[in-house]
Amino acid sequence: MQKLFSLTQMGFYPADMRAEYVAAGSWPDDAVEVSQEVEAALRKAIESGCSINQGKGGVWKMTPPAAAPFAALAATYLDTVRKTRDAILNRLAGIGFAAMSDGDSATVAAIAAARLRLLDITACAGVLAAGDLDALRLAIADEYAQIAATLPEEAQRAFAENLQ
Repeated sequence: MQKLFSLTQMGFYPADMRAEYVAAGSWPDDAVEVSQEVEAALRKAIESGCSINQGKGGVWKMTPPAAAPFAALAATYLDTVRKTRDAILNRLAGIGFAAMSDGDSATVAAIAAARLRLLDITACAGVLAAGDLDALRLAIADEYAQIAATLPEEAQRAFAENLQ
């Protein structure tokens, strides 16, 4: 079945239904015939958010969308980091309370210090220096590992349970 494509409508129209579209007043003025290969390429471009233009000689130009800026990607990722951090802080609070009840002042002190570092995890030097999402993920993972390493084994489990 022959298809036509309208750039203004960003849609495909079957050629054998042109009369029905015209009668309904919805036939686009810019509809042009496209091969099955071009139709497939246009559909893929539409699905991926490409900008589509038709150049001289009817050649289709599909331009991929611009990548999201790192700041936007980082903000989204850091929101998930904050949620994970809050879960870890909650678990550490329970462990710290039990340690305080047991008179384990070393564990209480270690958890208090870890708490301060966790609260600053999105603003530590490695995170601020990250220039792309991979570097940011590595910086966060490294910071979590460093913080966990300062804690007794029981408190380290708060990280393992929330970072899977």
